[in-house]
Amino acid sequence: MLRASYRDLKKGRQVLTPNRVYELRFDNLITSNVFQKGHRIRVQISATFFPNFSRNPQTGELENSAATMQKANISIYTDRTHASRIVLPVVSR
Repeated sequence: MLRASYRDLKKGRQVLTPNRVYELRFDNLITSNVFQKGHRIRVQISATFFPNFSRNPQTGELENSAATMQKANISIYTDRTHASRIVLPVVSR
């Protein structure tokens, strides 16, 4: 789980600007799974993960005090300039 406005904790909270492209890295997430034959993987990208994680009002306001919410649009770029990828390292047993 990574909230884009907290993408660089050293710089603190950085609200996203609409229609601007951002690079998000998920280097420090703790994930591990053993995939058995027939298993499948899914990547989910969403604007909110409520109630499992704090709500995201999509307004730039702090999530714990926002009074209004708005709809979010998420774009994933796959062109040559903004190539997107998911790298899944394989650890042999």
